[in-house]
Amino acid sequence: ALLYYIFAAAFHAFISGLFLGRRRNPKPEYVVADEKIVLDSIRKMGGEVIQSDLVKETGFSKAKVSKILSELEGRKVIRKEKYKRTNRIFLNE
Repeated sequence: ALLYYIFAAAFHAFISGLFLGRRRNPKPEYVVADEKIVLDSIRKMGGEVIQSDLVKETGFSKAKVSKILSELEGRKVIRKEKYKRTNRIFLNE
């Protein structure tokens, strides 16, 4: 019976480690680099830019720029305001 409890505890610890370890995945470096490119482009354009112009400036796809901006907005680095059929982006610095 003692062996069963030891095995069960070890198994539980192993499974818990698998799931807890997945939550702590750091961002890949290329994501951080892409965010820097977007932020540098916004700064270069005066700290305020139309999202569609940002797509042209960076050369990234609309989807990629949108995803990066959502990440940055979630961390309060930028803010977005609806503007016609796109967004106006402002740096919060």
